[in-house]
Amino acid sequence: MRDCIYVEHQHFVSVKGGSFKFVNVVSKEVTYIPIEEVECLVFENEFSYFSKRLVTKCMEQDIALLFCDKKHSPVTMLTNDFGHSNRLKRLNLQLSLGNKIKNVCGEK
Repeated sequence: MRDCIYVEHQHFVSVKGGSFKFVNVVSKEVTYIPIEEVECLVFENEFSYFSKRLVTKCMEQDIALLFCDKKHSPVTMLTNDFGHSNRLKRLNLQLSLGNKIKNVCGEK
């Protein structure tokens, strides 16, 4: 089971190899978490920041990014919906095919 990682303190989050790299901006402490163990990253601290590569890697791996406000309430979430919209377009195209084509494809 994959985990949701809560970024509570001021961190810079990036990608290094097959892991997320968390650098505490104040204490300079560095922590690594393997990418395959993460379901979502929750950014609670408004002074945390991250690299573009982190966003790209999260979208490639279907890892959600959730951002909270000062009251710790979710404000927005980034997810990879690109593949889902392509699947919907393909499904709609398949549903719009005529019966003659559907019968030919069904015989194989």
